[in-house]
Amino acid sequence: MKNMNYHVHGTTTQVTVQDAMHDDRIAAILDFCGIPKSRGEIQQYIGIANREHFLKSILKPLIESGQLMMTIPDKPNSKSQK
Repeated sequence: MKNMNYHVHGTTTQVTVQDAMHDDRIAAILDFCGIPKSRGEIQQYIGIANREHFLKSILKPLIESGQLMMTIPDKPNSKSQK
C-alpha cells in the first residue's frame, strides 16, 4: 500500500498535526501556570490521563528547558511541590 501521508520533504501530515497540538498544549500549560499549579492540576487541565506519559513527554522537558520551575527545587518529590 502506498503511504498517502508521505510528502516530498519526508514529513507527514500526521507528524505536523501532532507537533502543532503539542505546541498548543505547551502554550496552554505555560499560560495556566502563571500561578503555581500541581502536576495533577496541569495534567487534568490539558486532559492527559496517563501520569507517566505526561511526566516523561511534557512536564520534565519543560522543567529541563527552564520554561517551568518547581516551587521547591530542593525537594522535587514533596507533596507540596507545584
